[in-house]
Amino acid sequence: MYPLGIFVRDKKIYVADTSNSRVQVIPLSIFFDIIPPKISVQNSPERFINENSFNITFKVSDDSTPQDKINIYININGNGFNKISGGDTLRLINLSEGPCRIFAKAVDPAGNESDSIKIEFVVDLTSPQINLNFPEITENKKVKLNGSISDGLSGVKEAKINGNTVKIENNSSFSADLNLNPGLNEIVVEAVDSAGNKTSKSANIYRKVTMVLKVGQNKFTVNGVEESLDAPSIIKNVRTLVPMRVIIEALGGTVIWENSNKKITILLKDEKIELWVGKNIAVINGVMKLIDYLNPDVVPEIINGRTILPVRFVATNLGFNVQWDNATKTITINN
Repeated sequence: MYPLGIFVRDKKIYVADTSNSRVQVIPLSIFFDIIPPKISVQNSPERFINENSFNITFKVSDDSTPQDKINIYININGNGFNKISGGDTLRLINLSEGPCRIFAKAVDPAGNESDSIKIEFVVDLTSPQINLNFPEITENKKVKLNGSISDGLSGVKEAKINGNTVKIENNSSFSADLNLNPGLNEIVVEAVDSAGNKTSKSANIYRKVTMVLKVGQNKFTVNGVEESLDAPSIIKNVRTLVPMRVIIEALGGTVIWENSNKKITILLKDEKIELWVGKNIAVINGVMKLIDYLNPDVVPEIINGRTILPVRFVATNLGFNVQWDNATKTITINN
């Protein structure tokens, strides 16, 4: 065993064998690494997400170490750091709903550790819950739809009623005024939460309508509320003719007049009726019909500058019932 002399110079360790009065210098190269690696996230998830299995990719770098030699360690929800086996990709599978907190760090072969980075998000797989409060049957033109939309994790981002945005209060409630057409009205409430989960709920509100007219009078009632006609109804060719524009508009429909060919078009929901002054035929949703099979003289007419139409034909083809009281000369239209 020979005595050894050891010294350091220029970041090299020299071992000198001093036997036989000779000095042999053996240089040993030593690599010094005291700089930690760096780590970042390539595809950080959104604050709220509606999936529980996905990948997170990291990017690591080190001035002195190849990237593939750097290990990544992950701590999910405080369960301790574990090295990921997928290189730079963390595969998350079947996460539970709720908040998730992930810490990640990079470690090089020399044992240098990067600062930990934090990734936080909330897994929300549940759609919002919609509750509605409304009258199923009403005679009113306008009703108030009340309800609530709740979402326990990410919160309600947006809500719509029949395509129109509605404001959600802090207590999850909402209220909206709805205009109703006669008959069945379908109401669709849609909601989406901050994670992107969507839901919808439908409701049907039926608006009852009873309309009463008297021959010779220029007024009528809709559910007991008096309205004015621009001309009185008349009886001609044993049929009652009525200025229908005000009545159709009171039912929620539209009347279009084409002066060039004296054509009247009536639109109500999915129904379309086309008539012509002086003609005893009409077109109902594209199908031609006689206005009155028993009385071909019944036609739309213009009297005192007002177009009047056969009330029974128009009302029944729009889906309404028509009753005639001969004693009082009263017409009752209802749905």
